[in-house]
Amino acid sequence: MGLLSFFTNVGYVASRFLNPRLEFDPDNDLTPVTIATEGPMVLLVGPNGPFHSVADIVAEARRQPGHFSYGSSGGDRALQLTALGFLRAAGLRMNEVAYLGSGQALPDLATGLLAMMFDSGVAGFALARPGRRGRSPSPAPAVAS
Repeated sequence: MGLLSFFTNVGYVASRFLNPRLEFDPDNDLTPVTIATEGPMVLLVGPNGPFHSVADIVAEARRQPGHFSYGSSGGDRALQLTALGFLRAAGLRMNEVAYLGSGQALPDLATGLLAMMFDSGVAGFALARPGRRGRSPSPAPAVAS
């Protein structure tokens, strides 16, 4: 029997909870060796949307359950799991719109089709311009604080 070494993210480990027909058990069949990297997630909202803070998102989404949509990367990936964890922790119900990547979701966030989305810190912080809400000629996302 040979050994295999590979890098993965949280989505892979969580896959046994999301896919009951998975042919292996990540807890028993894989042995973690080390954490190679860690990356923050950032919650983005549209620049001209109704949200200016996380409290705004929670209040409005509770007031209008199922009214708002959020973008995700779909496929049990880290960005989708982060959004689902946030919604569950806050007791919110929003509609998921899955994209092949966050780059495809950003235009819909900027134009208001999406209320929010999570992105990786590297990409998300570079795109976000706090304090420029409604004053930017280009519809750049803003960070919800």
